[in-house]
Amino acid sequence: MNSFKKRHDIQRYNIFTADAGFDSTENYRFLIKECSLKPVISKNRRNSKKLGENFNEHGIPVCPKDSSLIFKYDGYCNSLKRIKWVCPLNRKQGTKRYSKCSSPCTESKYGRVIYTYPKDNYRFHTPIPRGSRLWNRVYKKRVASEHAISRLKLPLNLGQLNVRDFHSVFSKFALSAIAQNIVALIACRSAFNEKIRSIRWIAAKLLT
Repeated sequence: MNSFKKRHDIQRYNIFTADAGFDSTENYRFLIKECSLKPVISKNRRNSKKLGENFNEHGIPVCPKDSSLIFKYDGYCNSLKRIKWVCPLNRKQGTKRYSKCSSPCTESKYGRVIYTYPKDNYRFHTPIPRGSRLWNRVYKKRVASEHAISRLKLPLNLGQLNVRDFHSVFSKFALSAIAQNIVALIACRSAFNEKIRSIRWIAAKLLT
């Protein structure tokens, strides 16, 4: 990321996504504090500890009386660097809110409100709540990029390099990327859009 920051305008970006190999407190802290990015990183369960009885496994607050009731995300305040959560039984009527809880844990008619701060636990109190719709939508894009990398490694043999010097490796990478784009172009021109990721299938089709 330091190398990326030197070569690119980091302010153009809003979200950083990666797999569980990047799941560490230091990475989250660096992305949030130093880069002002919202991390979407898969959780490494071996590196996870229980947050406490009032949070679920994703770091989202739960009702202190019924842990099956998960609090609702109500926005991220960038100026105060905190996430707002409201009671899951909170309802909105016009411009006002009220709680439908029959056994409230607070005297507020609005219902309980909890604020979490990324600085308290960067890995779990993320600006984009883990498991939310936005989180899942972004993470699906990361999976697509992993598929692209896998095709470079396997069908295009970048995963079995027999050279080590930088220029040779870069040349092979560039040629593989060009080949991948050519295959995608052929797939589109040949109306094989659904096979755009199947490099070997398209190659076999063209040779038969």
